[in-house]
This record gives sequence, C-alpha cells and structure tokens, in this order.
Amino acid sequence: MKTRLILTSSNHPLEKKFKTKEFKSIEVDPVAIWELDGSDFEDVDIVYDFTCFDRATKLDLLEKISHLHEGEIMTDLTTNWGDYFIEHYPQITAAFAAAFYSPKNTIEVYSKDVEAYEEVTDFFKSIGMEVENTNSVGICFTYPRVISMIINEAYFSSEEKMATNEDIDTAMKFGVNYPLGPFEWAQKIGHDKVILVLDELYQVTGDPRYRVSRSLRMQM
Repeated sequence: MKTRLILTSSNHPLEKKFKTKEFKSIEVDPVAIWELDGSDFEDVDIVYDFTCFDRATKLDLLEKISHLHEGEIMTDLTTNWGDYFIEHYPQITAAFAAAFYSPKNTIEVYSKDVEAYEEVTDFFKSIGMEVENTNSVGICFTYPRVISMIINEAYFSSEEKMATNEDIDTAMKFGVNYPLGPFEWAQKIGHDKVILVLDELYQVTGDPRYRVSRSLRMQM
C-alpha cells in the first residue's frame, strides 16, 4: 500500500474531505508553500495536490514539492495550463480536474500510464467520486473550460440586459436541458475558480473571447 500525502488549499471544494484522521494532509496557501520542509514528505510515496491556485503560485508549489519529494505527484490542474505543467515536471504521473462542482460527481483524469490511472481511480473511488479518462489536459481540462465560457457569456448577457439572471437560468435548464443554469452553476463552483480558468485561458491564448466579463469579476 503506497503512502499518500494530501496538500489542500482552503478554496478547494474537497478540502473538508481530507480533514479527518483517515488522511495525512497539509493545508497550504501562497505563504505556507515556503514553510514546507523535508520532514513533511518523509515516508511518502505519492503527493496528491488538491490546491487551486493561479499559475505563478502553482508553479511555486510544484517547484517546492519537486525539491523535497522524489516520488510521484498527482495534481489538480483544473485552473492551470496542464500541458505546460506536465511537460516541465516529470514527477507528475497523473492530473485531474476536481475543483469544479460536477452534477454527476465525475471528474476528468489524465495519467501517464496504467499504474498511475489505477492509483488515481482507486483514490477517487475511495472518496465517492467517479473518473472520466482523458488523453489530453490542454488548458484547464474540457469541462471547466466549457462551463466557464458558458458562465462568462451569461454574465455578458446580463450586462446587456438581455434577460434577468433568473430567466437566463430558467431558459438554459428548460430550453437546452442543463442540470443548472449558468448563474446557479457559478454559485456552486465558486466565482473565483471560474475567473481563474478564464484568466488562464486568456493569458495563454490571448484570445479575447476568454476575457472575463466585468460583472463576473465583480463577484469576487
């Protein structure tokens, strides 16, 4: 049985799951990253990184982990340019998108090999979650990227007085059979995480369609 260490941030939706005796976990923030030391990683085979940070902070964290830990890293890249991280940190054997609320309790998972896939699948099943295998992480995985754009467009529509937030939610639920309307989804996910995804997409691509709407930014 491999020994796991879980790193969490306070804004991650699964953070409370790991505050039990069942898990060895450490909560980190941008300052606490620099307080990690070798003793935190003693006898640890796999580090599970459940932090939700912007790219610069995530890079700081993974740089610190890679210097203190020689084993595998399995990291949440919901809000980050996943392909970049996987290319630059060979210790990452699996990545996942677990920071967005999923109505089906299912998350996207990328793994480098069968062993890593089995490990990460078993781990998520142990906490009551299903996984969907993907061959590419890209920028912020597929579901977070698509739903963030839908939410952003809903906020643009609200700014233009096309309809009320409630009417837009109703139209999307009963018109196209979404389980939630975009404003309801934003509340479930957290506006901060939606903005992190859109900012990452905009910074990497420079495409103006990822520009965060003013009213969405004001939800922070």
